[in-house]
Amino acid sequence: MNAFPLERWAARSPRVRWPLVLFVLLVLFGLAGGLTACGGGDPDPEPDQSIGPPDCRNHPELCQ
Repeated sequence: MNAFPLERWAARSPRVRWPLVLFVLLVLFGLAGGLTACGGGDPDPEPDQSIGPPDCRNHPELCQ
């Protein structure tokens, strides 16, 4: 009768099992670190152009 995958995993030799466990942990930590590093903001955003008086020459509707 076929054993469950977890039972087969537990029956393996520790010499085979632990390197696989460490490899899986390394991959998971690498993926977690890579995913959290993606999508960071712009390190040097442009200054907000809305600070100061409006540009009445180019946009007279702002100065009415």
